[in-house]
Order: sequence, then structure tokens, then C-alpha cells
Amino acid sequence: MTESIAILFIFFLLVLFGLIFYSRIQTATLEREQEEDKTIKAIQIAQKVSYFPELQCTTQAELPSGCIDIKKLESFQEIIAQEQNKLYYFQVFEYSQVHIEQVYPENKTWEIYDLRKPEYIGKPLTFIPPKLFIPVPVALHDPVENIMTFGVLHINVYI
Repeated sequence: MTESIAILFIFFLLVLFGLIFYSRIQTATLEREQEEDKTIKAIQIAQKVSYFPELQCTTQAELPSGCIDIKKLESFQEIIAQEQNKLYYFQVFEYSQVHIEQVYPENKTWEIYDLRKPEYIGKPLTFIPPKLFIPVPVALHDPVENIMTFGVLHINVYI
């Protein structure tokens, strides 16, 4: 009788260790898939912003594709400040924070969109995980002075 109880105890102990091991593997897999989903969503938003008609430079042969017009960018900030417009652009940006930082010749920042989940607590995932962080470079064009500057597109995604 004692041997049977000992064998059953060892058997259930092995089953318990197996379940713990399996649950940890499932948790790690789920976290990795969530990171991939966030990265894919951030890339999609970056592509949308780069070719967004409300921000894109006017079509001229000398301007690069994916160029962002500074005057349109400043006007878009005024438009997106209204709550009904922020909800309209939710279809494009969803829950994210998007801003453009001009890094050359001077530093300026334009907040394009910022809507976080109400229940979100914690630090957002930046465009690509920190060990692989590569900012998205963008060309900024000032049509009044006809000057091209260099900027960086920053995207934080909240899933």
C-alpha cells in the first residue's frame, strides 16, 4: 500500500512539473506573439503616416516619396486637436502615439496623434523593441522657404 501511494505521489508530482513547464512555454510564446503584433501594427501605422495625403508633400519631381510637408503638418495638428476629428482618425491610427521630431538643422517636435487606451497602465512598446530600435527617417519639406530638413517618425502602439 505504501509503495502504491509513493508511486502515485511521484506520478502526480511529475504531472505537476509537466503542467508548470508547459504553462511557462505557452506564456513565453504568447508574449512573443504580442510583441510581434505590436511591431507589425507600428510598421503599418508608420507606412500610413509616410503616405498620408493630409501630410504628404505636393507632387514635384525633386521631392522624395514619403516626404512630409511642414505646413500641412502644422495645419493637421490644429485639425486633430478637435475631439470629433481625433475619433475620425481613430480608424487610421487606433490606439497609438505618433509624433515627428525634426533633428536637422534644428530640433522641433510635432505631435500628430495621441490616443491611449483608458485602462492602459505601463510603458508603451516603442516602434521596434529597444535592442533593435531603428527610428523611421522622414524628409520634411518647408514649401514657403523651399527647404528640405531631416526628421524622425516616432510611433508608440498600445494594444
